[in-house]
Amino acid sequence: MAVVYIRDVTEHRNLQGRLMQSEKLSSLGELVSGVAHEINNPLTGIMCFSELMLEQGGLDEDASSKIRKINEASHRCKKIIDNLLTFARWKRPEKRYESVNRVIENCVDLRAYQLKVENIEVETDLEEPLPYTMIDDNQMLQVFLNLLNNARDAIHDTGKPGRIRITSRKNGDRIVVRFEDTGKGIPQNVAGKIFDPFFTTKDVGRGTGLGLSISYGIIREHGGNIYFSNRPSGGTEFFVELPITTGTEKSEAAASAGPRANSLKSRARGLKSLVLDDEPLVRDLLNEALSFSGFTVEMCSSADEALKKIEENDYDLIISDIKMPGMDGKAFYEHVKRIKPRAAGRIIFISGDSKNPETQKFLRQTGNLHIRKPFTVGQLNDIIAKLII
Repeated sequence: MAVVYIRDVTEHRNLQGRLMQSEKLSSLGELVSGVAHEINNPLTGIMCFSELMLEQGGLDEDASSKIRKINEASHRCKKIIDNLLTFARWKRPEKRYESVNRVIENCVDLRAYQLKVENIEVETDLEEPLPYTMIDDNQMLQVFLNLLNNARDAIHDTGKPGRIRITSRKNGDRIVVRFEDTGKGIPQNVAGKIFDPFFTTKDVGRGTGLGLSISYGIIREHGGNIYFSNRPSGGTEFFVELPITTGTEKSEAAASAGPRANSLKSRARGLKSLVLDDEPLVRDLLNEALSFSGFTVEMCSSADEALKKIEENDYDLIISDIKMPGMDGKAFYEHVKRIKPRAAGRIIFISGDSKNPETQKFLRQTGNLHIRKPFTVGQLNDIIAKLII
């Protein structure tokens, strides 16, 4: 007598695959965070020193033009790093009033070069002004990247150059974003399954079947809708509808901009500042920028050295990096709070990865001002102005 035991292991394999994918994403986040920290220091120097040279003047037109191009290129690098950190770093869903157009632009920036070398043209037609609405920009970037990557794969399968067109429009009380591609389209026999978990028409190794199902969940959680149609001329159109939530349409950066930075020089002259950063380039940059604004500047490369100075002197401004060898910025803050509580409130923190959940928690608990690397001299001045004006 023979006994045959049959067990369906499909669900087990699917769960195992999801676990492996989660671990890969976690590792990717840590890797990107570390690389970003190493890049952000020299990039901050390039951005700010070129900006200072342009502000200080005295250059001929040819030199000014070249430095301006260096500065513009550094801003492009900054945007790429910001987008990578936003996408790779896990964070809890956090909705806020945000520009959908800005998220679309960040999405395109992340993939622009790769699509260009693959002979895929990306065209955007974004309505301006488009109302702000309540979204989690990280989740929305994930949705748009998935749609963009799917459009790319569909075009790639045709073996021909193609085009992706992205539009945004206000339609009544909703924002409608459309991704249109010239790919092979979606067969009618699978059209009803594309939002199902683990369903994919891609070859093994090219997709998990989770992208559209996750995107569907994100959009529905935002109170919106996502659907598609095949174009008569070939290709597919995906539509994302989001409700417009009334509220302020000014971003945090726009709200903070104003006369503060312009009046910094008149208020900073004669004030004492202390800079704590283990990176020589960043110390030199902050010394240059603060001195240019009128501060008297003292610099330290370690928290222990900075604590001795704070015990002996009073400072109107203290700028400290968060991530440092030995005593980091968090421990430094706790020491300052014990020896001179008032001085702890004068600390402005700088960080290369303020999207890190632990860093965000620390900044929320302290309530101190902070700025994320890489930053511009204008952004630095505006943050400082909030403290001393």
